[in-house]
Order: sequence, then C-alpha cells, then structure tokens
Amino acid sequence: MKRILLILLALFLLLVSTIVVLPYFFKDDIVAYIKNETLYATINFDEDINLGLISTFPNLYVGIKSLSIVNKAPFEGDTLFFAEEIKVEVDIMRIISGHMEVKSVDLVSPRILVQVMKDGRASYDITLPSDSTEQEAESEESAPYSFKLSSLSITNAHMQYLDSSLATFAQLRGFNFLMSGDFNEVEMAIETQMNAKGLSLDYEGVPYLTQAAMSYTAGLVLYLNEEKYVFKENELLINDLGLSFDGSMQFVAEDMDFDLSFGITKTDFRTLLSLVPSLYANDFAGLQASGNVGLDGFLKGTMTETLYPAFGLNLLVENGAFKYPDLPTELRNTQVELAVTNPGGIFDLTVVDLLKCHVELDKEPFDLRLLMKNPDSDPFVDMALEGSIMLERIAGLLPLDGVSTFKGMLTTNFSASGKMSDVEGERYDAFNASGGLTLKDFAYQDADLPELVQIPVMDFVFTPEKASLQTLDILLGSSDISMTGYLQNYLPYLFHGQTVKGQLDVKGNYLDLNPWLADEEAPGTDAGETEGGDDELSVVEVPANIDFALNTLIKKVKYDTYDMDNMRGLLMVQNQTITFKDLGVDMLGGSMTIAGSYSTQAPNKPSTDLTFDMNSLSIPGVYETFMTVRELMPIAQQIKGNISGRIALRNNLGTDMMPVLESVNGKAKLDIARMELEGNSLWEQAVQYLGWDESMKRLVITKIKPSFVIKDGNIFLDPFDFDIKGQSFTFGGKSSLNQTIDYALDTEVPAKGLGDKAETLVSELTKGMVNPKLPEKLPLRFMITGPMDKPTMKPVLRGAEGADLKTQVKETAKELIEEGKEQAIAKGKDALKKEAELLRAQSKELRAKAAKLKTEAAGLSKKGEELKAESAKLRAEAQAQKAKIEKEMASLPKLARDKAMIPVNALFSKADEKMAEANKTFDLAKKPEQEADKLLMKADELDKKAEALLKD
Repeated sequence: MKRILLILLALFLLLVSTIVVLPYFFKDDIVAYIKNETLYATINFDEDINLGLISTFPNLYVGIKSLSIVNKAPFEGDTLFFAEEIKVEVDIMRIISGHMEVKSVDLVSPRILVQVMKDGRASYDITLPSDSTEQEAESEESAPYSFKLSSLSITNAHMQYLDSSLATFAQLRGFNFLMSGDFNEVEMAIETQMNAKGLSLDYEGVPYLTQAAMSYTAGLVLYLNEEKYVFKENELLINDLGLSFDGSMQFVAEDMDFDLSFGITKTDFRTLLSLVPSLYANDFAGLQASGNVGLDGFLKGTMTETLYPAFGLNLLVENGAFKYPDLPTELRNTQVELAVTNPGGIFDLTVVDLLKCHVELDKEPFDLRLLMKNPDSDPFVDMALEGSIMLERIAGLLPLDGVSTFKGMLTTNFSASGKMSDVEGERYDAFNASGGLTLKDFAYQDADLPELVQIPVMDFVFTPEKASLQTLDILLGSSDISMTGYLQNYLPYLFHGQTVKGQLDVKGNYLDLNPWLADEEAPGTDAGETEGGDDELSVVEVPANIDFALNTLIKKVKYDTYDMDNMRGLLMVQNQTITFKDLGVDMLGGSMTIAGSYSTQAPNKPSTDLTFDMNSLSIPGVYETFMTVRELMPIAQQIKGNISGRIALRNNLGTDMMPVLESVNGKAKLDIARMELEGNSLWEQAVQYLGWDESMKRLVITKIKPSFVIKDGNIFLDPFDFDIKGQSFTFGGKSSLNQTIDYALDTEVPAKGLGDKAETLVSELTKGMVNPKLPEKLPLRFMITGPMDKPTMKPVLRGAEGADLKTQVKETAKELIEEGKEQAIAKGKDALKKEAELLRAQSKELRAKAAKLKTEAAGLSKKGEELKAESAKLRAEAQAQKAKIEKEMASLPKLARDKAMIPVNALFSKADEKMAEANKTFDLAKKPEQEADKLLMKADELDKKAEALLKD
C-alpha cells in the first residue's frame, strides 16, 4: 500500500512538473507563430511572453505585451494596431495536435487606425497572397468544429477610420466591448455589449455626430447554412436617444433579403435634442425641454444589383420646446412631420415629404416645407422657406462659447416648384422659383477671429434661371469689400451635380490680409511654407462642374510688409482649371501682370503655366516674395535694383502646393537699368585679382539685359556683356537642381599692373621660360562653382590650357636656339612635356566622369523600363475591372456605375502617371548619355593635343 502511495505521489509530482514546465517548450513556437511572414506589415511585441497552465488547466494562458502592427507602403510607418496587452486562452491539447483553438481573448487599451485611399487601397489589407489550391484542399479535409467562446473583450480602445474614397471619418474613444456565445458549424448565438465615451462621424465634410456617448446591447443568431442573421433585443443608445431594432437579414445567392424594423425607445423631445452636438456639449443636464417625438422605420424585401427593398422612415415632433435656464431666448412650438417612403423596386420611386417644419424663436416663426419625387430620373421639387430670424436671439438661445458679437436680421421667402427637366430644357415658365434671402446689419466676432466681421447688407434674389447676388457689402475691420454677381443652372447643380455657371464682381477700397494670415504663416514666407505644425497646405482641387468668372478691382491691398495697389484682372474657373487674364497689381515699387493658368485636371499632379510681365520691380522684393526665385537664384538676396521684363514658367506642384523644382520649365528676358551688388565675398576676391581699390567691392552695373532658359528646374543663363571702369566683362553659366552652380566671368587684363594674386598666376604661367613674350592683355576667367549657399571662385588664365602657351613656349625656344642656349631649349621641352602630362591627366579625369554618366544613364533606362511595365500592368488591370463593371452593372443607375468606376479611373490615372514618369525617366537618361559623349570627345581632343606637344 505504501509503495502504491509513493508511486501515485511520484506521478502527481511528475504531472505538476509537466504542467509547470510544458508551456515553456511552446514559447518559441508561439513567438514564431506571431512573427509569421504571411502579413505585409511589421509586427513588434515584447518577446518576454507570459505563459501559464496551472490556474487555467487544461487551457494554456498566453499574455503578450506591447503588440503592434505597423503598415508598409503605401501607408508606410502608420500603426494599424497597437495593444498594451493581449490575453489569450487556448486548448493545450489542440496545440499539441498542431491546431490552435481560442477559448477567450482580452484586448487591453488597443489603438486602431484604419485608412482607405481614394483608389480603394486599405491599410487593413495586409495579408499576403497564398496558395489557393492548398487552402481549398485543407478546407475540404477539415472536420466539423464546435467550441464555446467564453468571452471576447476589448477595454478602453481608441479607433479611427478615415476613408478618402467615401469622404468618411469615424472615431470611437473610450470604447469597451464584451462578446460571448456558442459557436458550431450550423449556428452561432452571440451576446454583445459595447459602449464608448465619444463617437464621432463625419461624412463629406458634414459632422453628423461629435463626441456622442454611445452604448449598444445586442443579441444575434447566425444561421450559417442559410446565411441568415437574426437580430434579437437590439438597442442602440446615442447620448439620450435610444433606438431599438429587430428582424433578420439573409443572403440569397448574390442578393440580400431584409425584414428589419426600428424605432426610438424614448418619446420626449429632449432625447432628439441630445444628438445636436452644440446642445449636448453645453450643460445638457440643465436644459429645460418639453414636447413629444416619434421615430420609426422599416426595410423589407430583396435587394439585387438593380432593385431595392421597400423602406420607410417617419419622424414626428409635437409641441417641441427648449430653453437654457441662464439664457433669455426660448425655442417653442416646434412641429415636424417627415415621411420618407419607397414601395420597393427602383430607387426612383422614393418620396421625401416634409409636410411641416415649424419653429418659433420666441415669437418669430420660421417655416419649411419640402416634397421631392423621382430623385434619379427627373427630380420633382415643391418647397417653400419663409421666416425671419433676429440673430441676437440665437445667441440668447444657445451657449456660444467664445462668441462676443452675433447680431443681424435674416429674412427669406423662397419657394420652388416643378420638374428638373423643365429647368434643364430652359422651360422656365413651367418651373416656379421665386423669392429672396436678405441679411441686414450682420456682425460677428469670436475668440478665433482677428477682427469684427460686418455685413451691412446682403440681398439674394431667386428665379428659375438664376440666383442673383444683388448686393453684398463686407467690412473686415478696416477692410471693405463689395460684391455683385449671379449663378445660373444652380438647381441642376444642387440636385443633379450639373455644371453651375456664374460671375462675381469684387470691388474694394482697402483690404488688409495680415490679420487673417497671422496664424497661418510667418512674415516673409510663402503661403504654406511654414514648417512644423498641423496646418500644412494640401492640393486645392478645382471642381469639375463650375464655370465661373471673377472680376476684381481693389484699390489697395496690404500683405505682410507689402503694399499692393490697383489689384485688378479677370479670373476664370472652367474644366478644373483657373485661368488668369491680365491679373495685375502695382507692387514692389513697380507693377506686375500675370497671365496663365492653374489646373487640377490631374488631381495628384496640379500644374501652373504662368507668364509674369514686370515693370521696375524691386529685386530684393522679388526675392522675398517668390519662393522659386529664392530656390533657384539665391544671389538675388544681395542685389539692389529694379527689374523689368517677362518670365514664363511652367511647372507641377507637390501635394503641399509648392513647386516641384525638377518640373520647372520656362524662359525669361529681363532688363535691369542699374544694379548694385555689395557684400559678396566672391566679387571681393575678384577685385583683389584685378588689382582694384577697396571702393570697387561695391559692384555697380548699368544697362544689362540678361536672358535665361529654365529646363527641368535647371537655369541656363545666356552670356551677357557689361562694362566696369571701361573694362569689358562677360557673365554666363548654369545652376542645377542639386543646388550647385557653374558660372564663368570672363575679362581681359593687362599683363602688367595686376594685383598680387593675379601676378602669381602669370608667374605660374611663364614658369621655366626665359624672357617670355606675353601679349599685352591676358584672357582671365573667374570660374564660380560649387553649392549655391557656399560657392567658390577659381581664377584661370585661359592661356594656361592649350595653344596660347604652346605658341609662347615655341617662340621662346626659337629665340634661344638662335642665341645658342641649349639649356633654355631643354627647359622649354620640359615645359611641353609637363603640359602634355597635364592634358593627359585631364583626359583621364574626363573619361572617368563619362563612365559614371554612362552608368547613371543605364540605371535610368532600366528604371524607365520598370515603370513602363508597371504602367502596362495597371492599365491591363483597370481594363479588366472596367469590362467587368460594364458587364455586371449595365442595368444599374449611372450613379452606381460611376461610383464603381472611381477606383478603376484611379487605376487608369495611376497607369498614366507611371507612363509619364517612365517617359520622363527615359528623357533623363538621355542627358547623362549625351553629356558622357561630349566628355569623351573632349578627352579625345586633349589626347591629340598632348601627342602633338610631345612630337614638337
């Protein structure tokens, strides 16, 4: 008996030891499992994984801390998922058999960021492609499964969803989730509870919910064989508004069958008001409210690619009223009757009937009525809007934080009735639209506005043909602006998205922009040029459905330290392009006229094509005002004078609206009557070589007419001549995109009477010669090269490289022979030999540079071919998707087809961009190839000269 007890004790100790030790045998396997390479993302976590088996036996407990999933391109560096800790319980026996069955999962403080681009690419799509054949085989062999999920919990989560393809932003803050249920291959019964401290939803720029409190309790049964979902006792609470719904949803082949109904659980007017962010955020608990509200709806029937189920929504508000106890104004007698119905079939059968919408602000009534039918085919509208509002009473109704002034009288009596086809067909007698909108004595000031905004009068008049702005006077502090204009085709624009046409005339005596730009940019910088901060500029996209003309005449405009007079011109918006016609302004001591365009027909690559005609503009002012000048011609900062002439520039803009320098092309012809250059170290060095006195360090040049060409961001300055103290100079060269310059300043100097530094150059030139005969004047070149911010200057006597020196040496040798001085001849030969060696060394250096350029050209050509292949692949994919949409969605409304084509068109655009980039790369490859050929030709010439010297 004792022996049996000892054996049992030993077995028990062995079992306990195994339970304690066993988890650590699987630690490396768990780490490897998490770090599997099936995800296109970077996974990081604390590899000190917490494992346990005793308290959870026979389940294995796994605790993982600081788990993150970081996206790769095109969402490079964005964290898709992070959790402080993930706790998981799995069946240890299933792990031993090579499977993993999850019993429970707890996520502690996860942070989730989901992004979707305009072309449909999503940050959560991180699964790499796998072998579908193996998956199918594995699926066929898998046995029926059944397990119970004791809990799935999420604690204190923060989630963000940004969808550019749908213009949607959603956020959940302080989100908690608990789910449990029974799962098998036939049926899943799930119980869910969730809540969030803040729910925000923004769609197409409209904030529908802002930090709303949310809770949701749901019972859900999934019948997997039938693909049917049954909702039981579901209740959604947003702020104080409770919404219940039940019913079912089922997939039938490729269609969906609905039988859902919903309604609110509370019927007091206060619950509806809780959805208004400005109300709920301001002492909602103290709000005095009365009245009844009813809301219900349904969705019943089958949805196919061409048909809709029947649906309905009813909203009723009776005798609604509310007032804050500390504010004087009360909203009363609110009456709303709204019905949205569709009997099923096509969406065009939808009817929106706002039979009544009446509110009274104290005793001032405001009424709205709307009936809309056939929204798809030919919208019919019957609407009326009538009433007056003293804006001071809105300030007395709502707590407007930070608002110090809000007043004025708004009056409207607009009505419209008829079919949209009558407006589009210009049958205006069949469509009634009349009335107006008037605003008088408006004034507004809050903590974020730098100055008081006043509108003494604004008057809109509506007819079927157009909406006319009869008068709009605006006062912005000391600034005054007046506007008149009109909009044509405004109703088809509102209801059908057709092109709206119009004109606006803007006049003013004085406009001070500084107060309104103070927080956006620092003085002396271009708009959007400030670094750091969240208000970076993005592409300003010109709408496709606007045909608009803006005439401007403002007598005086103040921007930063600049005073601009007589701002005038015509600005036209059409075909996603803004065209400038004779847009002129008197500024910088002269005047300037701009003509050209800004286009976003390719939204990812906006472009400008502008011509600037300048008359006596201050050069320092031009440097400070235009970023392109600062980037490509930094020396302008040290130049004083006025400039006239014409500059034509074409370039693309980046996503920050700044010029893409390598895309800048253009030309210029300038006229500078007088310019001064002072404090330039390079010119000061030139003065020393020329032997001039200190006063000449201040360079003054008159009557110069430089011209240059800009190609792919590189400036090629044509050589131009000027005189200083009766001495002729020639200046020219180029500056490159890599912020380097290569300029030359040529002149002729007397062989005698030079500065000390120049005398040294002459000594080096005539070294080894006996009584050399030099010309009276020597050609001197100042080579200015290096980075733009720190260029260097090297003076070169041009006779030092080539025939001039050779001729001089030969003449000297001839003279020495006649005199019988063999020693001098030997020295002459040594000089020739050294010169030949120098030429060969230069040839070798040129050939090495040519080899590098050839390698660079080959690399660019290879990249071009890769881009070309990528473009072809994208285009083929887009064509396939387009064909599929045209085939499968032919019977759907055009709106649906257009929406489906958005990502396809994005693919086509991307293919075009890749091909354009490929062509540009091919063009870039030609440049180093051609440069290399030129260098090799020059090297050949140098070798020939060296051989000739040695023969002599």
